[in-house]
Amino acid sequence: MNCTGWTAVQRSVDIEANLEISPLEVKTNSILGSKESVSMYFYTARGEYTGGFEIRFTSTAQYYIRKCTTSGSQDFPTTLPTETVKVWRITLDRSLGIRLLIHCNEVEVLNFIMSNSTCSSRWWSENWSEYVGKMNFLNTDTASDYYRGLKCTGLKSDWRGMIPPPFPLDPGTVVEVRCAYPDATVVGSTQITCESYTDYIYEEKPHCHIPGWKPVHKGVDLEADLESSPLEIKTGSPLGSNEVFSMSFQRGGYRLEGFIVKIQFTSTPRYQLPDCLYFWTDFPTELPTESDLKVWRITLTRRTSGIRLLIHCNKVEVLNFTMSNSTCSRSWWIENWSWDEIKTVFYYDDTASDFYRGKPLEPVVLAKLLRYRKIIYNINISMLMHTEQ
Repeated sequence: MNCTGWTAVQRSVDIEANLEISPLEVKTNSILGSKESVSMYFYTARGEYTGGFEIRFTSTAQYYIRKCTTSGSQDFPTTLPTETVKVWRITLDRSLGIRLLIHCNEVEVLNFIMSNSTCSSRWWSENWSEYVGKMNFLNTDTASDYYRGLKCTGLKSDWRGMIPPPFPLDPGTVVEVRCAYPDATVVGSTQITCESYTDYIYEEKPHCHIPGWKPVHKGVDLEADLESSPLEIKTGSPLGSNEVFSMSFQRGGYRLEGFIVKIQFTSTPRYQLPDCLYFWTDFPTELPTESDLKVWRITLTRRTSGIRLLIHCNKVEVLNFTMSNSTCSRSWWIENWSWDEIKTVFYYDDTASDFYRGKPLEPVVLAKLLRYRKIIYNINISMLMHTEQ
């Protein structure tokens, strides 16, 4: 097979792909009756599963749309081209409803409009209405050899704080790398060349550098002590983008014990404290609107009067929230928010945070917290129970 301009398929590896801006092409050489299959899952940019698609090389070629056609695979309504090597083009079209278009060697072989009558899954609309930002080929995929996107649809998700060019871009288009923040400078290549989706050609991986700030890496443990030093985060998400700031604050060695803070950039920005409040809540104060570039400061205080979360945006206090049985709907709030957090993690669904800074824990303080965390927890619980009485 001619593979120039194609990328070899790797199973269970996320690919940043937007099928609405640029279709996905997959190359196979499977024959009918081999029982091999093309199998892929689709996700939002935050990693939420939205659906999937399969092509099965049974005695007759069949397709299966996950979260829609739950009754099993179905024959393609059109005879496929007879060539062994096939290029499948997968397009998601929302111009009129939700439509999945499949071409094989430039021949349209499926034009499927999702509806209550064509989808047997009761959740089809909820899942397929989400915008696809990622996909991967499953381990059960035995047919896909190579893939490519016809255009570049975005920058890599770990290229934080960069100004995106006007997408989509044709392959071969040269793009100048620019940073969104005025105090940032480009390190590495200042020009990149579009290949497909979020793949680019460059001499040295580019990134934006801000003195005193660190780039955000999701899923990496960071030392934190919000009581002795607030945490500051830079974001550049515009209102209405629906991007999310998401952080988990945890006690050492215990991934599930701690608390989470989320901010979503909807048209009216809102916050969520999942270990206190179940629902998203609008900020009680309007956010500064002079720029999409914002610096958030998160502070936590624990006193005999209670546990208080303070959030500032560009030095304006936008949330002053005291935890209590009357303000928290979660029954376990007191347990999670009473732990002395010693590390934080930017969550997998964080799409807004670019840079952060904060004072790390001193080694002596860290060891002390690890050694006496149970004592501190019991003291905090006692104080809060006394306050509630």
